[in-house]
Amino acid sequence: MQKEMKSILIMKKSIFIILVIIALVCMDSLTVIANDRNQFPQIVLTLNDSNVISGYLRSDIHDAGSKVSVSETPKGKKMSYKIADISSLKVIYADGQEETYEPIYVWDKNFDKNPFLATVCFSGNHVTGYRMPGQYVRTSAAVPSSNFQSYSWKYDSWIFFYQVDNSDKIKYFWLYIPVKKAPKLESIIKNVKKEFKDYPIVAETIESEGLNADEIVQNPCILLEILDKSL
Repeated sequence: MQKEMKSILIMKKSIFIILVIIALVCMDSLTVIANDRNQFPQIVLTLNDSNVISGYLRSDIHDAGSKVSVSETPKGKKMSYKIADISSLKVIYADGQEETYEPIYVWDKNFDKNPFLATVCFSGNHVTGYRMPGQYVRTSAAVPSSNFQSYSWKYDSWIFFYQVDNSDKIKYFWLYIPVKKAPKLESIIKNVKKEFKDYPIVAETIESEGLNADEIVQNPCILLEILDKSL
């Protein structure tokens, strides 16, 4: 009986030690995640007046609006600059990846007077492609169980545009939302015919070359490659 009790006590003590170790590991993991979230990417901001500011990005590039906030140190005073006053914004992320954003004026039925930050995702002989960071907001309907409150979730998205060298218009052609179900090929072709209505060769090439939906979803700029070769 004593041996059994002793074995049970040893087992309980072992389980307790294992649980403590697991808890410590989880705490360390959460600390690493929190530290990663608190790490602001480094930036080199060049203004239209040629003034250059090196420091850290303090605003969400996917929700920049009309201004960008930066600081000279990670916890320094925030300084906001209008996108219209920016020549370029180079962002260096913790993993070493770099992105350079420049203001673009897009065309959506009418010329938009407010510029948006975007990166060049395709540069051909006749076509330039841009990738603009955006944000998709999903809102739940109000239900009685939550006191008629609605909730919102924000997801980073990317909006793609193109410009042909004989045009001054930068036009939309693709939207990528990671939480949205990938479109089927039929829907893609329908959208391509709409967004490239002046260039029917793009939709025709998709069908003639047998491109599949996955290829286009993973690299929307393949549409710009088709367009560029046709000009």
